[in-house]
Amino acid sequence: MNTKKSPHFLCFIFFVGLCQILVCCQSVQPIERSFGKLHISIDPRMELLATVQLLANTPEVDRSTPYSKDILSYFESYTTHEAVKMADSLRQNHDFSYEVPVSFMLHLSQFPELDQKIAFADKFGRGGGSENMEQYRKSIKKFAQESNFKAFWKSRISFYNRILDLTIANLNVMKIDFITIMEGYFNETRNGYNVMITPAFGNYGPQVTNADSNSMIYACIQTTNMKDDLLEMQ
Repeated sequence: MNTKKSPHFLCFIFFVGLCQILVCCQSVQPIERSFGKLHISIDPRMELLATVQLLANTPEVDRSTPYSKDILSYFESYTTHEAVKMADSLRQNHDFSYEVPVSFMLHLSQFPELDQKIAFADKFGRGGGSENMEQYRKSIKKFAQESNFKAFWKSRISFYNRILDLTIANLNVMKIDFITIMEGYFNETRNGYNVMITPAFGNYGPQVTNADSNSMIYACIQTTNMKDDLLEMQ
């Protein structure tokens, strides 16, 4: 029997393998909506952070919601993971809490890469310095890989989309001037504003200076009310 493979067959195998690599390495992007000048999203980095903090019993994270309980059940075998232990240690020993972990995650690219894309700011002295932050970054990336967080995120996309749809619907009827509120809070006027809906924690207003020295402002808002088993923004 002739076992020699044709060049065309070998090219096909190479192409399939390359496609698989590209799919595996593709970044997971936020789920997004626009409402006037508001850019509203649910960001996988924030949900990854919420997961680690829930497992670490971080006080700022709401453990009582169905979504939080879902996370705790799904990842219950990872309560002793290095990232979880570091989250607890950083909070207790370095005051790494409230908006600081959120700001830290905004310095990273989307997973699975979770690379540092912006230099860590001075505020991360609250995390024990840049060396500690780099170790924490690596541990979170390892947690995401080993727990297959990407699969969890993908399985909840319908849920996240429903939250954003409900948020937009509420903004249409609430008639609250969020732009004026944000400009008053940050004492700045911008062409657009980033609003991250976070079902498990909030409400924070981190500012991050990007690689071009432009300051990006965010409103990290927790969903607080229940409607048809869904959390909605208050």
